[in-house]
Amino acid sequence: MKYNPAGLPQIVFTVGAPSRTMAEGIGMNAFLARERYYPPTSDKPRWEQIGRLLDEASPGFLRIGYLEGSDVEGDVSPWDDRAGAFDFSHDLWRKLEWFDAWCARRGVNWMLDPWWVPRSLQIPRPGGEKIRADPSGKAHWRGAPRDPAEYAERYIRPLVRHLHRDLNFKRLRWLGLFNEPIWGKLARDPENFFVADGDSQVRVLARTYAEVRRVLDEDGESSLGLIGPGHLCSWQMPPLDFMASGADPSASLAAWDMHAYFQQPDWMPETTADFVSTHSFLQHTVRRWVDFASLQKKPFFITEMGTFYFGRPFWGERDYETAGSHSSAIHDAQFIVRAINEGVDGFLRWALCVDPSVDGRWSLIEWAGADAPVTPSPNIFPAYRALMRAIPPRSSVLHWNASFSDGLTPHVHGCAVVTPDGNRRIALVHDRPGRNSDVLLVVPPEWKGLKFRTTIVDEMRKGTEAADVRVPESLEIPLMITPHSITILEGIP
Repeated sequence: MKYNPAGLPQIVFTVGAPSRTMAEGIGMNAFLARERYYPPTSDKPRWEQIGRLLDEASPGFLRIGYLEGSDVEGDVSPWDDRAGAFDFSHDLWRKLEWFDAWCARRGVNWMLDPWWVPRSLQIPRPGGEKIRADPSGKAHWRGAPRDPAEYAERYIRPLVRHLHRDLNFKRLRWLGLFNEPIWGKLARDPENFFVADGDSQVRVLARTYAEVRRVLDEDGESSLGLIGPGHLCSWQMPPLDFMASGADPSASLAAWDMHAYFQQPDWMPETTADFVSTHSFLQHTVRRWVDFASLQKKPFFITEMGTFYFGRPFWGERDYETAGSHSSAIHDAQFIVRAINEGVDGFLRWALCVDPSVDGRWSLIEWAGADAPVTPSPNIFPAYRALMRAIPPRSSVLHWNASFSDGLTPHVHGCAVVTPDGNRRIALVHDRPGRNSDVLLVVPPEWKGLKFRTTIVDEMRKGTEAADVRVPESLEIPLMITPHSITILEGIP
């Protein structure tokens, strides 16, 4: 392209050669922890509806979790804490079988996460203290394993043996152990990994990873990779804590991960002490994580994500659009395409289906219980459907160069991939409301003459096809991107 500063648009994206291959894709957390979140497997009409919506949305990665260590009515766990053993007749196994079969049909990998530790295997709390009251008024126990070797032998070994040897699961690739074992105390999230006075959370966590890795290897489960540490806060860098304590879990972990909720739009002037701009989060946290994991030749995943910036009801916020709004969906989308360019290997939105009365309207699909139909959510479903279908697992990420006019806060972001079957895809996200943006897209010479199908998700259009785009001789494609939108360009064979 001839350089003419006066003639350049404000935004130019140049697509280059492949830079890497994503380890996984874009998907969802399927949190099975409460009976009201998902129907029993005997309710075949509801599960057929779930299957049809999953087929349409095409998630490329799943984290499937249930809830250990809790005594709230309606908990779903196959572990009988009084017997100290698993109940292999529990309906949870049937749900896991359903998801594994779906993943096998679609070529998708999934991660299992028991969330916490069974109460009978936890370290005793001083005076039997309990913390973190559920909205029902009952309390959760969130102690670390009292003996990491006992936890690995009595809980993890029979769990994985049942999944692989008895149920013969095909696409279980990853195993998480604990949900957000926070370092230190936060006002809104007390400790999730209580250890004995004088002990260290990071040392106990590293010992637990090592013991679990040992029993997995003894059982020939070398291909089942541990993911950790699943922490929450963007200002934390757990490898530093591990190294300072002299406990490095790197040898036990096959991938590193974190949860991402505290980022806000770059252009939003109002902030709080908890939130950072997406740019700051990507450059000061995500980039450091990707570099660290890459040096160990391991993937780095965002295993929970969304944004609390648009409100989370049980925190008491009222004057917000909520986590299920179009604004929230667009915010997720701009973060995902930018994080792909930074090297993140997979993303898991919170969540596939959770009760909105408890956790807000986060879900991809919604079910009100009993005979109510399972339906797509109005904003999260179409946005994630566009991204998940455009960027399937194990896509090759193409080099993406973004050029913006001086003084312009970037408000259109994108990425380009080649799918495993060789199809070229481009995802563009306009993260601001109110004004169209003109973009010039410059593509490689071998793309000349290719035709692309255009699909748009914005405030009014939830997956509408627009006019096809053909790559001209100049290799320069002028595009007008509508505000607060996702635009997908998909190669037409």
